[in-house]
Amino acid sequence: MELELHRVDLLQSSAAAPGTLLVLPPGENKTQKVVVGDLSGVVQCFSVKKGEVTLSFKTLPSQDKVTSITLGMGLKQKDKIFYTAGNSIRGITKKGKEFFRFTTSLTEAISQLRVADSHIWAGCQYTHNHFIEAADGGLYMSPDKILATELIPLMGPSEWLPVLACRDCCIRVIGKDNKPLFEIATGTQPTALRFVTDVHGPAAGSSTNLRELLYGCQDGRLVQLLLDSKTVRQGFVIQRGSSQEPRAAVSAIHCGADYSKTGVSDIVIGREDGSVEVWDVDGQGMPQLVVSTQLSESITSVGGGYITNPASPDIIVHTFTGKVRLAAWGFCCQSTGNLVLTCLLSPLYLLRLQCAQVAVQTDPDRNGASCLCRLH
Repeated sequence: MELELHRVDLLQSSAAAPGTLLVLPPGENKTQKVVVGDLSGVVQCFSVKKGEVTLSFKTLPSQDKVTSITLGMGLKQKDKIFYTAGNSIRGITKKGKEFFRFTTSLTEAISQLRVADSHIWAGCQYTHNHFIEAADGGLYMSPDKILATELIPLMGPSEWLPVLACRDCCIRVIGKDNKPLFEIATGTQPTALRFVTDVHGPAAGSSTNLRELLYGCQDGRLVQLLLDSKTVRQGFVIQRGSSQEPRAAVSAIHCGADYSKTGVSDIVIGREDGSVEVWDVDGQGMPQLVVSTQLSESITSVGGGYITNPASPDIIVHTFTGKVRLAAWGFCCQSTGNLVLTCLLSPLYLLRLQCAQVAVQTDPDRNGASCLCRLH
């Protein structure tokens, strides 16, 4: 048997804005549900069981487009869903029950949203607004358009600061006084941001105060930044590719699962040309391409988790036209020639299959399954 990675179409939503897909924390059965929003104003949550998609809830269409979805960063908010609809912010549970609604006084639609406890950061085209318990807590006026935002616990485990990727080729970390604490030149437009909980490379474990931030660029590069409360420095760089085969702009970044089984969370990159890449970073901080695939349309969001099976993590993407696709492991049965996806297998059988792969990798002359990172 050859274990391979296959694309599976799960759902079709309306056209989607960047950052409108998220994966919920594991439930009672240790698998994870997926939440997607779209430009028709619909938010829906679904799970995948034995290859079948089951909707948990689906909101009604609205004139206000859903332009950002996020999970709360507070200790009691890990499974709380927050999303923007026009100039309002809404919170719903994983069962679809609305528990929070805040209509801001902003005159333009909110395109970026982050929430931590009673703090809300809402980004529009040029303004980044901070609300505390639904009251105005400050404002930062960006010198150029805000393309992406993120939160980073720079001053302490629960002291979150916003990070802005701006069109003037600059990343700005905004302090508590709503003024830039750091301004990092990026060379070309930064297009995506991702805070990483576990630091990659030789800096891992060197300091409990060190934070990792990944940013992607219009020219195809992905760059690691290492920050603490006083300094910021550049780490590894995934280059833009060659002149003959340049990489497209980075549109989404995910980091949170060890797909390559090396003990470190891999970096998943979605690009504007539809390509999806999985990168592993070794202990010396050298990124290595593990596997890649090409979809037919631009990627707006990428996530991952134990969506189909608690024994093997999946990659899930949301495209510009609203397709929700899963990258699932499977193999071709030699006796029948049929494709069998591991999401249809029991965790025990999947574990035995993975053990067989390890045995073959260590002894190529043994019969069994061979682990090939190929995409179809």
